[in-house]
Parts: sequence; C-alpha cells; structure tokens
Amino acid sequence: MILLIGMLNKIKVRTKGQRARAACPAAPGVVVEGKSRVASGFSLLEVLCVIGLLGVVTALTVPGLRQILQAARQEVVAQDLVRVMRYARYRAVARGLTVRLCFNPAQARYWLEQQAATADDGPQGVYAPVEGRLARGPLIAGSLRIEWPSGPLHFYRDGSMDLQRIYICKEAQCVTISTQEQKGRIHVFGGRVE
Repeated sequence: MILLIGMLNKIKVRTKGQRARAACPAAPGVVVEGKSRVASGFSLLEVLCVIGLLGVVTALTVPGLRQILQAARQEVVAQDLVRVMRYARYRAVARGLTVRLCFNPAQARYWLEQQAATADDGPQGVYAPVEGRLARGPLIAGSLRIEWPSGPLHFYRDGSMDLQRIYICKEAQCVTISTQEQKGRIHVFGGRVE
C-alpha cells in the first residue's frame, strides 16, 4: 500500500502550455516568458484505484476483526467474573463469614451475597446482598452465554470454595473459569475444559 502511494506521488501530470495571456500570466500549465509551470496532483482514475484498493483491504480485514472483538469480549467478561470471585474469597476470609456468588440467567447478571453474622458456617443460612461496586458484575452481553452450575457458588471463611466450572461461550468458542484444579485457586482457560 505504501509502495503504491509512493509511486503515485512520483507521477506528475505535465501539460503543454501556450503563450501566456495578459489576464492570467501565472495559470498552471501555461508558458510564461519561456518557463513552464507543471500542474501536479492525481487524476480521477488514480484516486478511484486507491479507494478501490482500500475497500478490498477493508473487506478482507473485517471478519478477522469480528473474531478478535468476540474473543476480547469473552475475555473481559471472564476477567470481571474472576475479579468478583477473588473478592468473594477475600471477603469470606477477612470477615469470617460465608459469601456466595449468585447468578440470574434471566437478567444475565451475577452478584455477591454475604451470610448473616449470627448464622453457622456453611451454605445454609440467611444471606444479604453485599454492597459496593466490587460485589456486582456487569450485565453480560446478549451474544454471550454463561453455563453456570446449579445454585450459587460458595466461598468459605477458611479460604476454600465450592469446586465448579463456569463456561462463558459464544457459539462454539468458550472460556472456562474453574475452581477444581487447585484448592483455593481460580483458573481461567481458553477453551472448554471438561
């Protein structure tokens, strides 16, 4: 592309001029007292060729850009979910209470709930939503599908958590968030891990 533009810059349109008229002595392409002025610029054909080439290059890159944007969108949703999960684990250990991550597929949202201070340690009990921006995930884009385990994901005060896998998918492409590989760790995998 740069080579083509460089070649077009070297091409100059030269016109033969005639003797200058008294009314317009400095007009382009007109010989004035033995000196000629050269008109420079691109012809309509050259401009149309460059526009056509730009159109072809754009048409070839758009499908690739869509795939890149889709993968980036999945990665952002996965990282947001991991951020909320790590915050839930931290909060459970710091406060000494069970915290759970809930998901509502109808609204495509997830959020944290914390067990009441008087309840026993364990998944049963009374829970209240955790306040703050770190406790809620953003709305999940309509084109993405989340395969969530049945029920909420619990984080306990000893740093452990339920062993689950969560899949964020768009068509056949999936990202896996797993708590099964290593106790107390959250892992993100590109692709579907069974």
